[in-house]
Amino acid sequence: MKDVVIDQWGHEIYLTDERWRHILFRHPDMDGRREQVLLTLKNGGREENPIGSSKYIYSKKFKHLRPGKKRICVVVQFEMKKTGTSLLPNNFVVTAFQI
Repeated sequence: MKDVVIDQWGHEIYLTDERWRHILFRHPDMDGRREQVLLTLKNGGREENPIGSSKYIYSKKFKHLRPGKKRICVVVQFEMKKTGTSLLPNNFVVTAFQI
């Protein structure tokens, strides 16, 4: 299963169950925060990752995160996928964490 959202700039982004399991394995404090991740994608701020120009980091402030943490950050890979003779956007969540 996957969740699909549209960000403020009109980009479709998806989060798969496989990626969510990866996030929880690497960042157990994200358990129960899938909806906040999706909200971050829908209306959070966005910056281009200086290391990889096809990756963007979305972030949004939330209350009641882990002590000392104020934001959820979501890393999104922007790609184009060839389907037949067309190139279609293939934008997906790589990881998410609290800062």
